[in-house]
Amino acid sequence: MKSQLPEILKRLRPLKLAAAAEYLGVHPNTLKNYEKDGILKPSFQLPRRHDRMYTIRDLDAFRRRYHSRIRKAEAMRKSKSDS
Repeated sequence: MKSQLPEILKRLRPLKLAAAAEYLGVHPNTLKNYEKDGILKPSFQLPRRHDRMYTIRDLDAFRRRYHSRIRKAEAMRKSKSDS
C-alpha cells in the first residue's frame, strides 16, 4: 500500500498523530486540542481512514511559533495544581 502513495508523500515522510506528538514531546490528545483551538492543523488527512498526517516541516514551524508560549502555559497550569 505504501508504494501507492504519491511521490510527494514519499518525499515528505509525514507522521501520524502519535508520532507527531512524540516528535513535539506532547501527548496525542494535546495535538487534538491544538487542532480544536485552531493553532495546529494536520498537513493533510488520509482519505479512507481520515488519519491526521503532519510533516516535519509543519511541526518545526509550529514549534518555532508556539513552543515558548505553550511551555509557559503548561508551567503556569502545573504551578496552580501544585498549590
